[in-house]
Amino acid sequence: MNSRKWRILQAAKRKALRWLARPEVVSVGIGQRHREGRWRSESCIVVKIDWKRSREQLRDQRQRPLPSWIDVVVDGQLARVGVDLQETAGETLGRLQARVGSPVRHDGKAIGSVSAMVLAGGARRALISGHVAKAKGRRVQLGDVSGVTDEPVRTRRLDHCLVELDDDGGAALSSLSSLCLDGSALTGLRAVPSLVLGQTLYFHRMVTGHRVPVLLRHVDMTVPFWTPEGILHMQGLVATDGRTAEGDSGAMLHDDTFRAVGTLVGSFAGESYFIPCDYAFAALGLQLA
Repeated sequence: MNSRKWRILQAAKRKALRWLARPEVVSVGIGQRHREGRWRSESCIVVKIDWKRSREQLRDQRQRPLPSWIDVVVDGQLARVGVDLQETAGETLGRLQARVGSPVRHDGKAIGSVSAMVLAGGARRALISGHVAKAKGRRVQLGDVSGVTDEPVRTRRLDHCLVELDDDGGAALSSLSSLCLDGSALTGLRAVPSLVLGQTLYFHRMVTGHRVPVLLRHVDMTVPFWTPEGILHMQGLVATDGRTAEGDSGAMLHDDTFRAVGTLVGSFAGESYFIPCDYAFAALGLQLA
């Protein structure tokens, strides 16, 4: 995708974000058009709704139908971007979110998955999801290695937590390698703009040890998630078809060369959502160990 096309899509998405205020709208983002059970090559603004309303129902709710396209001006030129309404069949947000699972355990209970081994301030740390860690100072077990959670970082674009390992990660790195990518090391980060819609990516199912292929569906999605503090509209998410399962929270999405793409924040309505690593690692000052 060339840079102008990307800027056109971004401009259209900014205009479409106001639709999140409508009760039927679940998420807004950039993705592929879906027609007659097939994903098309056309990039468009994807608006996910709980179910489609008739014109009569919309009139009763004093709502107009969502438009079929959005007009934007980029570089002084008018451009038109298609809008694709994709029904989620009434799935409640959070109902299919990834839940707790091994091998991250707290008080003997499985609570999530290791995202990666990273370097933070020159020290090796384990990276897990913030919503898995929940709070600072929780003792967790990562396979045969134990550690203590740092302060979770949860914002509109981040959901991460570092774990300070008891031995500062010296022996932990080799001990944890069997849990990550079948022992294959991550080779670097993959920038989201370099991804191609419809390409195959992978995540490592920590519970079973299987490497699972998924298709990239959307990028730069804005999706509201339930948190104890209320609804948080997370931004810039990458979406794949929803093959993640319980225990995969924090699982690392990567490409076929083992470059890290994103960490799993949640799933619903047949799709899984990942926080891009290129942004998160820069924001948190992390490097892959």
